[in-house]
Amino acid sequence: IHLDEMPTEIVGKGSKPKHPGSKVVYSEYTDDEAEEKLEELRQKIYKKLAMLHEQGTIGLQENLDAVNAGGKDGTVARTYAVNPEWVHTHNFKGPEGEEKQHVAEPNWRFMQEFARSPGCVTLWCRGPIGDATFIDMTPAGKGKSAAEIHDLRATRVAGIKELQLGTRYGLPMNNDGHIDPKGLARFPSMVVNVFLNASYNEQGERLLDRLEKKVIKAGHPDLKEHFESFDHDLDAFGQSLSMINTPDAPVWVIPADNKKQASLAHAQLINGLLKLIDPSEPTSNPDVSVAERQHYIQLLQRELAAEKKHKA
Repeated sequence: IHLDEMPTEIVGKGSKPKHPGSKVVYSEYTDDEAEEKLEELRQKIYKKLAMLHEQGTIGLQENLDAVNAGGKDGTVARTYAVNPEWVHTHNFKGPEGEEKQHVAEPNWRFMQEFARSPGCVTLWCRGPIGDATFIDMTPAGKGKSAAEIHDLRATRVAGIKELQLGTRYGLPMNNDGHIDPKGLARFPSMVVNVFLNASYNEQGERLLDRLEKKVIKAGHPDLKEHFESFDHDLDAFGQSLSMINTPDAPVWVIPADNKKQASLAHAQLINGLLKLIDPSEPTSNPDVSVAERQHYIQLLQRELAAEKKHKA
């Protein structure tokens, strides 16, 4: 996956590209229409996630990544406007605290944040994909040649693919994230890897905006990466995505310079995956009998009627 050769913007109908000379694709919607369509999809996603959670037999795992200022947090907010019990969001950086004791088993920390119950979305922003991409910044990778880094990345990806395979089919896994017949069998989750492909110029504009609004300060690491390692990071992401991409856990690359159009594309993807899972609408709660349900309905109705009479 050569990200530098892929589109970085979805251009709205009737609009011009934000950055002349960049690679683009064209949308059938204007930017305003994309916003309206996105709101429609948010409601559909909300309903499907409610059914998914109620059904409680299968989950969805999304591994979302991008270059810094690529739009991860905003995309999540615009797609998943839902109950936090349904969507477990995790943003991983370098190993901290107890994680440092498990650097030899990097899947360990992902297992700790695995969705605690079936029927949920596990959403990792800068998770497994970033782990493999920035392996050259870890103690194991510092000072290594490009070929050695490639081999380290391939080894790390092999562990991620094992984790994703076990996740996809609900295979028993141990606490270190390896498939193990003696491990704990987990509920299956559909797995998808998503990369928001923002251009160098767009990243620069967003960092400038953050500087002017004093969200970040001069000397912030994101600025250094922009000026010194953008191409290197993009190439590293491309290597990781190429290795991770499988039929069981495919990679989707979304052009990200236009936030409205990128968010719509992301919501279309998530809505499509939920359609494939096809959660059924619950007909009843197995934990509550018909008689119990009717009892509580009548009890609440009497309580509310009494309150209204008291107010009157």
